Amino acid sequence: MLDYTFNDDVVNYSTQAQFTRAVPTSTGWDGNYKWIRRANIMVDRIDSRMKDILSAEEYSHWMGIARLYRGLEFARLVNTYGDVPYYDHVVKTSDLDDLYKDRTPRNEVMDNVYDDFEYALANIRLNDGAQNINRYVAAALVSRWALYEGSWQKYYYNNPTQATKFFNLAVSAADIVINSGRYDITLDFRSLFGSKDLSSSKDVILYRKYDAAQGVTHCVASYSNVSESRSVGPNLSLIKSFVCVDGKDWQTSSVENSKDFSLANLIKTRDSRFEASFYHKPTVKSKSCYLYPVKFIPRSALKYLEVKGGAPDVEYTSVNNLNGYPVLRYAEVLLNRAEACYRLNDAAGANAAVKEIRARVGLPYADKAGDNLWNAIRQERKVELAFEGFSYWDLRRWGVAPNNYP
Repeated sequence: MLDYTFNDDVVNYSTQAQFTRAVPTSTGWDGNYKWIRRANIMVDRIDSRMKDILSAEEYSHWMGIARLYRGLEFARLVNTYGDVPYYDHVVKTSDLDDLYKDRTPRNEVMDNVYDDFEYALANIRLNDGAQNINRYVAAALVSRWALYEGSWQKYYYNNPTQATKFFNLAVSAADIVINSGRYDITLDFRSLFGSKDLSSSKDVILYRKYDAAQGVTHCVASYSNVSESRSVGPNLSLIKSFVCVDGKDWQTSSVENSKDFSLANLIKTRDSRFEASFYHKPTVKSKSCYLYPVKFIPRSALKYLEVKGGAPDVEYTSVNNLNGYPVLRYAEVLLNRAEACYRLNDAAGANAAVKEIRARVGLPYADKAGDNLWNAIRQERKVELAFEGFSYWDLRRWGVAPNNYP
């Protein structure tokens, strides 16, 4: 499970973590540059050694893969540090001027990233076999990072030209995924995270499959088995973000007892993703709030709780988990498009994306405008992507959390 403890959706049993303005020391500056070096080596080798070996299509595809990886790593670095040294070539250990160069201005770095992304989207194959990078995987990732950059340009740099450029890229990348017709929202919310095999699911663009015979397992579900003690749980802000079954927030809903925050009533009156995300009884195993997240485990795995003295199956303990994980979700692409459309004053596009996500859980949705639309988009990201590691980055790019660098 991606780390989600450092955001405004959770409460810790111990001292709550604090946002900091200090430059981070553990986000992998050296790790990012290792991948950038590898990407640049790939670009160099394809261009200098493979032109007479690869067909034009093969050359363009593999160059697209290399440039996608380079763009992604620079986008990650910029998202954390701002200005960073930019390299579009292989740096030798003897190139001291390169090794000790100053940071490159953010916009110059991201203009190069934009070009890499554009090339990747135009040239990576539509299909290169199961679980290999294809154009749709690339487009889903580009929709995410282009949205992030557009947000930074809007909230921190006040550069509408650069913001618009990246918001448009986020929309066009999302459209590659959406218009393909390959993806849809079909699985119920809990099954999306509890299924052992996501290979036939239209909800996922890239997924992980686990196999005990090959020693490939994980521990995500073990943190949802209601047996392990948890020091982190949802706070009231997240709980209140789940709208009522009539599609309205708890303050304006006409659903009976909409203002009753007892757990049994919340399960009855709220968006069904609430029931899919939390155990239906308070438990001391969730030490911070007694509400236990169960989003990442199938319902069948919790049947042991109905047996006095029962224990979870070994498969759902320790590092023995086998349920698949949706790495890139179609729902995230829709949300990326919704937010980018909103920033481009395309309310129709934004509303359509939000409506498609809510349709999965049968929530009515009336088109919105202005701040009401913006609040609906943020609410959907908060609920749909809870505990998946997005919230902290959303808070930063929206200017809600402090910037991590001067």
